[in-house]
Amino acid sequence: MKKILSFTIVFIALFALAACGGETTTAATTAATTAATTTTTSTTTGTTGTDTTGTTQPTTTGTTTTTTEAPLDPVTLNVAINYTSGGQLMSITYRKSTAYESFNGSTYTDGDLLPAWEAISDILNIDFVDMATTSDTSTSAQWTRLLTENFEGVDLVNGTGALIGPEGVNGNFVDFSEYLDRMPNLNAFLEANPAVKVSMTAADGGIYFTPYFDGFGEMEQMFLARIDWIEDILDAADTSLFDTDLGATVPTNYTRRQIPTTGIDVDITVANADGTTRVVEKNYSANILDTLAAITDPTGKKLADAFRLHMTNTYGDQGYTKLSDVFAGTDAAYDTDELVALMYVVKANPKYLTRDHTDGVKTAIEVLFPREQKGSRIRNLLRSMEMFGMRGVFSRHEWLYFDEDGMVQDIRHEQRFVDAVNDLSGLYNDGLIVQDPETGGNWRTLLLTTSSGFITYDYNASSTATSLITTGRTIDADLKFQAILPPVVDWLGDGNYFHFSEAARSVKNEAWGIPIHVASDADKLERAIMLVDQLYDYSTENSVGTIHLYGPVGWTDGTLQYGSDTVYQMSEDALGEMESLAGGNMINYLRQYVGATLPIGHIRSLGLEFQTLSEEGEAGINRILTAVNAGVLKLAGQVDTDNPWYQLSPTFYPLTSDETNMITAAASFRTLFTDDNYITLVKYGFSGLGGSTAEADYWDMFEFNGIDVYDFVYIKAYRDAYQRITSAE
Repeated sequence: MKKILSFTIVFIALFALAACGGETTTAATTAATTAATTTTTSTTTGTTGTDTTGTTQPTTTGTTTTTTEAPLDPVTLNVAINYTSGGQLMSITYRKSTAYESFNGSTYTDGDLLPAWEAISDILNIDFVDMATTSDTSTSAQWTRLLTENFEGVDLVNGTGALIGPEGVNGNFVDFSEYLDRMPNLNAFLEANPAVKVSMTAADGGIYFTPYFDGFGEMEQMFLARIDWIEDILDAADTSLFDTDLGATVPTNYTRRQIPTTGIDVDITVANADGTTRVVEKNYSANILDTLAAITDPTGKKLADAFRLHMTNTYGDQGYTKLSDVFAGTDAAYDTDELVALMYVVKANPKYLTRDHTDGVKTAIEVLFPREQKGSRIRNLLRSMEMFGMRGVFSRHEWLYFDEDGMVQDIRHEQRFVDAVNDLSGLYNDGLIVQDPETGGNWRTLLLTTSSGFITYDYNASSTATSLITTGRTIDADLKFQAILPPVVDWLGDGNYFHFSEAARSVKNEAWGIPIHVASDADKLERAIMLVDQLYDYSTENSVGTIHLYGPVGWTDGTLQYGSDTVYQMSEDALGEMESLAGGNMINYLRQYVGATLPIGHIRSLGLEFQTLSEEGEAGINRILTAVNAGVLKLAGQVDTDNPWYQLSPTFYPLTSDETNMITAAASFRTLFTDDNYITLVKYGFSGLGGSTAEADYWDMFEFNGIDVYDFVYIKAYRDAYQRITSAE
């Protein structure tokens, strides 16, 4: 009782304090949410290129350079960059026990400054000291330790914007907004992309970190599927080999119908392979999931025959080269129900689909699978709920999105979100999602190398790595695993079905900043600011940003075209070393052996990633790019429109400490959405079973002592925070 009373007193006090703050809760204006749109060509270093989709591409080679001649006097900077993955610390120095000899003629041993940082040191005349330690097992662990030490002895530190921003407001980090006149590269980028600046601005209007971009304005995660299995199902001339065992799974626990049971008659604009467009008429009167559910004595063949008949009747005269292209072409026009139906058909035909496997025919295969068992990867199963028309499931912050009135909303407060989670659980209970995924290790590696998994929602490059594809083809020589377009969905509820994704690359959580004590040393501060700024300079192959992205001169060899951008080309020496040292894994190679593209303030060009893609990865991303460039696949934040619904949520909101405390104290519904709890949602939804929360109890979590926590605490704080930024603009 004392605990409850204490919580109540604290909550009421905080609520009263916020109510006296005078903040308004108003809709974000259209002008604010579309402010990122630009149609000019910048000639400023680091932001060259013409863009009419709402952002300025920052990763092309430029026409000018702002790289400053190294000052005469050297400066020492103590740098604490800790990025630990798989137990391997990655920082500015080499961190492996076994030395390696690089193609540049140098041998690197544990503790040696890595090539990229050697070059940056020479250019900026900085004596770098690596302050990262293996005793900190993660970025968060390092941050927690250094925070307790007031960042003593550290001049630059990585963390997240969500951590650095509030500490800046507390007076513990340098405010970059006061120095933008001395940071030409960062300043030009922010002027060209005001929406990015919004995501970086703290509650007091300061900018205390510079963010990492893993690509910019392109699709980040997507559906990837076995194209050869789709072809096996839909393009087969002979269906006699389809599975005939009784007991095939039909839609039972999964009862969702995205398409009305009475059918549909709509026009879908699709992209042809050459980038032109055409209109596909989607017209059918019976929902395919209802058709499958009604099959008596179901077998794989019966399900496949019914599915093929539906697809032929609907798309057979719509200009497709082959029926599988409805799913796997640039001109894909499939809807969510047809995707789910395909998943049931795949599950029902394991023997047929694995008939040519070198390790024997399989009696079961996995359909929808996460990358691995970790909760952060299980999270992608909930992100895949985009197929149900869910905005906010791939939000950059919490589960927030803008509605059509420009108001900040959280999808978790809507009935359709609860329904979608229950639908995902229905798929799990029908066996369409790999069972007990939290116990299986790396599912992607297992299912691709054994050629026994169908579809996932993840990154293109890592999911189509050459090693995975090559190994999988020793089992099934026909393996084709590629990115496909998402299903068409009636996103706005107006009967207009189109491809859309919220998974557009923008500001990432990772960032870095300068502790405030550095400001007392003018020379050190000036050099640190110069370094932070020049990581956004990609104008020449010897620019600091280019070096940190690709490696020093020698790691690059000329340029190449990536879409409309000109990017630097990795040299044959670098590609060969990447293969020999890191098995072709670009990120591991660059971070562990070169010191490049660390998750600190810079922009990684996807032109870099594109150079190292397998043929499967390249085919998939080209399919995506064709649809995006044709305007038929719309990405959040990249649509030239006055409708704020299409905009991305900022990655960071400048909440005050009072707002943060109130949300922490009152918004208990957020505790269900952590890495540890995602698997419970996938398995049980809001059923109240298996440790899950029942739906009625979930809605009760939005109230406390008669107060609507969502309206008056949680979403009010985010709307007020966003309003502070847009008002300042």
